[in-house]
Amino acid sequence: MKGHFITQYLFRLILPLAIYRGIAAEPCRRFSASNRPSLECISTSLTSLPPVPADVIRVHLFNNSIPYIESFPGTYDPIQELSLQYCQIERFAASAFSSLTALQKLDLSHNSIASFGSAASPG
Repeated sequence: MKGHFITQYLFRLILPLAIYRGIAAEPCRRFSASNRPSLECISTSLTSLPPVPADVIRVHLFNNSIPYIESFPGTYDPIQELSLQYCQIERFAASAFSSLTALQKLDLSHNSIASFGSAASPG
């Protein structure tokens, strides 16, 4: 009887935590603003670029820790607006932006970027 009570108690204690962690585990938020599908990852402790759904054209990654970007995944190709503010970026690979041919707006403010080579300019 006592063992059953402890099991039920633990189940009732752990289940809500598991459900909460499942909900809170999604660090990025999808939304649409002015008919422009967007992905926003704010203060989510990212250390690398997250995957982006195929229909998203705006990506905002604020206040994360992505010190080096070698390249952007293929899912970033249709992105028109990319904001990487406060991401502790220090450097990019020379060809990091070469695949971002649709990119119209890029915000790299508030980072610690040492320099850009001529090959690192957007598409």
